[in-house]
Amino acid sequence: MGVAYLSEDPVNLLAVANAYLEQFARAAMTNLQEALDI
Repeated sequence: MGVAYLSEDPVNLLAVANAYLEQFARAAMTNLQEALDI
């Protein structure tokens, strides 16, 4: 597992990166909405 596993499965690595980006985007939108509500 670990780094070697990720290197052998680039599709999985992209899926993980996409999940992090989606989570970050949702958090940013939530923060923006809260800022506008204040």
